[in-house]
Amino acid sequence: MRFSDYFDAAASRCPNNLVLIDDNDSYTYKEAKPYVHKIANTLRTKCGLLVGQKVAVYSPNKAKAFLSVLGTNRADLVWFPVNAGNAIETNIELFNFFEIDCLIFDSSLDENVAKVRQQCPTIKHFICLDRSTEESAFMDDLVVDAADEYVSEKVDPMAMAIVMATGGTTGPSKGVVHNHKSFECFISNIMLSLPVDENDTNLVVAPMTHAAGMFGLGCIAAGGCLRMLPGFIPDSVIEAIDIHKIQSIFLPPLALYGLLAHPRIKDIDTSSLKAIVIGASPVSPERYSEATAVFGPVMYEVYGQTENLFPVIVKSPKDYINEDGSLNMDVLRSAGRATKHAHIEIMDPQGNILPSGEKGEIVVRCGSVMNCYYNNPEATAEVSKFGGTILLTLELKTNVVLSLSLID
Repeated sequence: MRFSDYFDAAASRCPNNLVLIDDNDSYTYKEAKPYVHKIANTLRTKCGLLVGQKVAVYSPNKAKAFLSVLGTNRADLVWFPVNAGNAIETNIELFNFFEIDCLIFDSSLDENVAKVRQQCPTIKHFICLDRSTEESAFMDDLVVDAADEYVSEKVDPMAMAIVMATGGTTGPSKGVVHNHKSFECFISNIMLSLPVDENDTNLVVAPMTHAAGMFGLGCIAAGGCLRMLPGFIPDSVIEAIDIHKIQSIFLPPLALYGLLAHPRIKDIDTSSLKAIVIGASPVSPERYSEATAVFGPVMYEVYGQTENLFPVIVKSPKDYINEDGSLNMDVLRSAGRATKHAHIEIMDPQGNILPSGEKGEIVVRCGSVMNCYYNNPEATAEVSKFGGTILLTLELKTNVVLSLSLID
């Protein structure tokens, strides 16, 4: 299934539930589904885009931007999640590298888009999410007479669904291709490994183009709602948790530390929280312990990579909270436990699986491994030469208790 198929399924199960909320707009599933299908019909018929062509959604966290992502996928087009916070020079380089065909953007980025027009010759279609401009059509004007039901072709599970740029933290940045099958496995693993349920509200504060948005897709697949903030502003996050009774939120460690340092954090009602999911970099055991004391047994830490979307490894409350309620600091110092859908081993440079306690490189075999590096068969062959995919290029040893422990 496409990830937009999971959205459609949720719309059938719970049509009157809210699915997306931002500062200006809110949508129930019943309202959002026809808009998503209208976007799909517009991209394929009015823009003339063909299956497999690439669409970048260039926007801060906004409900209509997320609907455009779903519409892109519904139309069997390839989504490129581009971070609105990147330098425009970086994004222009990425647009050209991935040969983007259509840019859907927010008008707050109009000056940057003017530069894109001049320097990105493959982009033939520019659509503005929130108003018309001299050179771009307004999305609402384009979709107004489009059919509100998109008739999808039979899904090819191996067809390209998303292209992404790696962070470049373990070498030069590359392009990564995920097909419908690998992304569906990612969605399934979110629902299997983390507490996401129908009627839950997930607060999106980190960029929707990164892990926070990916986690949001899993929440929508479960029938939940995304309340979107334009960015991480501690006062706004605290207010949302307190007033709107948020169930889940994805945060990088620095954002978590910012919340813990807020003078009001111990005065608000956090009882609605079921999961604070931490990713992007490790959390110190001491701050993890502090967060558990403040928020309760709701802290989850996840690991993965662009090449194999999180969660490949999860540290959950049942792993680090002892029967007497105390915290197991050895587990807090670990990365966590391999998820049920991932086979993880430690390997030496010759491809030999190492016994417990030995240092080496993590190799992962699971359904959410990428299809390939974009236009880079040599790099693809290098990471899969032993029949698996070397993903987390960190030196580590296995913790004899239950988990994987990082070595500095």
